[in-house]
Amino acid sequence: MLAVTCVPVSRCCASSQGAFQLRFVAEGQPRDLNAKQFASLRFAYRQNETDQLFVVQHPSPRQDLRVLVDTPVRAGRAYHIRIHTQQDHRRVNLKDESFESDEVSMPTERFYIQLYGWEPADRWHVRSFKAY
Repeated sequence: MLAVTCVPVSRCCASSQGAFQLRFVAEGQPRDLNAKQFASLRFAYRQNETDQLFVVQHPSPRQDLRVLVDTPVRAGRAYHIRIHTQQDHRRVNLKDESFESDEVSMPTERFYIQLYGWEPADRWHVRSFKAY
């Protein structure tokens, strides 16, 4: 079992859309932004759509993402995220709410975790990060 906790904070939401991602990348993939296969937990905002917390397997079409919850993403607000992953089961906590996700497979043997933020004009800060 693996548990990861982090507290991302968006310093600004200046773009039309943006996201903070925790990527779970299998061993053997490039250690830069060019990894081709990974699973990620994304905390995303969209100016004209619903902000969401979701999980997605990459590569996959956008339709394959699994939305966990619609939730507002606001600049300057800290969001406590915790993910527990086992071989065939994931549980994600956002603040005090818990969400189950078994549709996306995550590496369970040798892998690394990559923190990723998008859009370039946005700045995400991670106040704390722990994997155990």
